This record gives sequence, structure tokens and C-alpha cells, in this order.
Amino acid sequence: MSPKERRDWYEGEKVRVELEISKGNLITLDQYREELARILKQLANTLETLPDTLERKCALPPSSISAMQAELDKERMALVARLEVSNECAA
Repeated sequence: MSPKERRDWYEGEKVRVELEISKGNLITLDQYREELARILKQLANTLETLPDTLERKCALPPSSISAMQAELDKERMALVARLEVSNECAA
């Protein structure tokens, strides 16, 4: 591409991206991070209360609840570790 063609292409892309943002088809990195944090917070809250909810609704014995809580904690820590590694790779 000639310099003029490259400039025209980049200007066209800039307009396209601005249009996609205004239509709500694209979000900023900050908006993405805020939404991801909101979703992960809801997930963490759900996992935190799941043993108590199941104990109450299903009358599970305390040993089952303890085992479930330990497994959920282990998996939550593994998820955090995977997200941290993924985040380091993206940076």
C-alpha cells in the first residue's frame, strides 16, 4: 500500500471502531475489566454460599459440607492461579 492508501485505511478503521463503540459492539479495556470483576465477584459469592445452601435445602451431613467446602476452596484457588498466569501472559 502506498502511504496515502495506508493513511486512508487507518482513518477508515478509526471511524469504524468509533462507530462500533457508539453502537455498543465494542467496549474499552476498562469496561471489560469492570464487567469481568463483577462476574467473578458474583461467582465467588455463589461458590461461597453453596455449601450452606445445600446443607439447608438437602439436609447434607456436616462431613459432606466440609468436604465440599474444601474442594470448592481448592478449585477457587486453582482458578485464581490460572487467571493470574493468564493475566501475566496478556500484559
